Amino acid sequence: MHGHESPFTGGHAPRVPPASRLDGRQRDTASIGAWHVLRGTGLFDMAFERQNEDGWHLYQAGQRQFWAVEDAVDWREPFREDPEVARVAGAMLGFLCPGEKAAVTGAALISTRVRSEEAKLYFVEQAMEEAKHYEALRLLVPALTGRPFPAPSFWVRALYSYGVIDPDDLPFMMGNINVVGEHLANAIFRKVRPLVTDPKTVHLLALIGKDESRHIAAGERFFTPALKEMEGKTKKREAELMASAREKEAEMLKAAEKAAAAQKAEAEGKFYREAAVVVRMALAKTADMSPSAIDESLIGQALDAVKKLPK
Repeated sequence: MHGHESPFTGGHAPRVPPASRLDGRQRDTASIGAWHVLRGTGLFDMAFERQNEDGWHLYQAGQRQFWAVEDAVDWREPFREDPEVARVAGAMLGFLCPGEKAAVTGAALISTRVRSEEAKLYFVEQAMEEAKHYEALRLLVPALTGRPFPAPSFWVRALYSYGVIDPDDLPFMMGNINVVGEHLANAIFRKVRPLVTDPKTVHLLALIGKDESRHIAAGERFFTPALKEMEGKTKKREAELMASAREKEAEMLKAAEKAAAAQKAEAEGKFYREAAVVVRMALAKTADMSPSAIDESLIGQALDAVKKLPK
């Protein structure tokens, strides 16, 4: 074939000359509305210019590394782990599992809010990967422990609600899923991997971990552009994020007090308070607008909360 190779034969798609920009900003290639219908812009922009090359490569990597839960391991065979290891690993993975399901919703919502083609396609792909992780962990935990999947406690449900989903706040969702949440998940996987020995468990965690690494990278590639789109409103947005943090923390603390009073469970209330701290720190990091600033102290606090899960 002359010229550029076909993208379907392992080569690269032909370069398309970039359309002109009036203000130097990246064009919106993902939104849809009456104006976009009239002008053929946004979703209907067919220039195929890769304005975020790193983000596009991340999307392509997901396609190359695709795997299916059903075929990943032989689920008919028992998972053989030391009983104590199985109990600890099951508790930590059981903590992550509902978060993966929440991330399906979060990533899907993000795909409807971003303004670049690369980000839209990537986050649709991530939503599918989070669905696979949820399905894999939902099957793996009972296979390890020999018990039904444990129902998430109220504070876990609160954390994955307040700390993940806000349809009206794109930076909040992207920051807490791809910047904070994926670091937490990766830290838990790092704790579990050295303990397990069954090849099926090891293989599943490796597959999920590879996906999670890309999700972390997505935070670096898409979070900053999402904030830059709010140029001119940054100070106002920082104040809104911090106000949202305080409001959500207050709501969680109220839930803790009610639960403690109703159930007479001070320990459960402590879990809620710890979750509130994690959410507040996550929001503070998001508002600080420095994804690289996420440090081990945040992950450490979240892991401490995981260790205190009821046995």
